[in-house]
Amino acid sequence: MSFFVTLSETVAYYYPKHYNILRMQLINTNRVKSAKFKLSQHRVQGERSSLSILQVARLMDVVKNGGDMNQVPSQSVFFSWN
Repeated sequence: MSFFVTLSETVAYYYPKHYNILRMQLINTNRVKSAKFKLSQHRVQGERSSLSILQVARLMDVVKNGGDMNQVPSQSVFFSWN
């Protein structure tokens, strides 16, 4: 039996709501760092990049919104032909 408890275990036990918030912030931070890295690689590779324009746009949205994809509204465009 171990008497040593990690900080994350302590926070998760006493503050479960805060632990989830901190965990989501960490996930979002990692998502933004990953997106920035992929965009920098895309810039370096130029025309040789394997990313499509839609993938680049999604990565830019992640960076712009701080990784929180819940803030990105699903937008649709409606056309009217008269």
